[in-house]
Amino acid sequence: MLFLEGRRAAQEILRSFAGMLTHHGKAQEVFRQLRKGASSRPASFAAGMESLIAEVEALIARHEMNNPQNVARENWR
Repeated sequence: MLFLEGRRAAQEILRSFAGMLTHHGKAQEVFRQLRKGASSRPASFAAGMESLIAEVEALIARHEMNNPQNVARENWR
C-alpha cells in the first residue's frame, strides 16, 4: 500500500515539475530533491517513489539518445 502511495506522490510532484524535466540539469535536480525527501519516509513509500523516478529517468535517457537535439518530452504519466 505504501509503495503505491509513494508512486502516486512522486507522480504528482513530477507532473508539477514537468516543464523542468525538459532540461537535463533541472531534471536531475528534481530527481535529487525527490530522493532526498523520500529518504525520510517509510522504506516501502520511498521504494515506490524511487521506482517511478527510475522509470522517468530511463524515459528521459532513451528520449535523449533518440533525439539528442531535444530533451525529455515523453508521455510518462
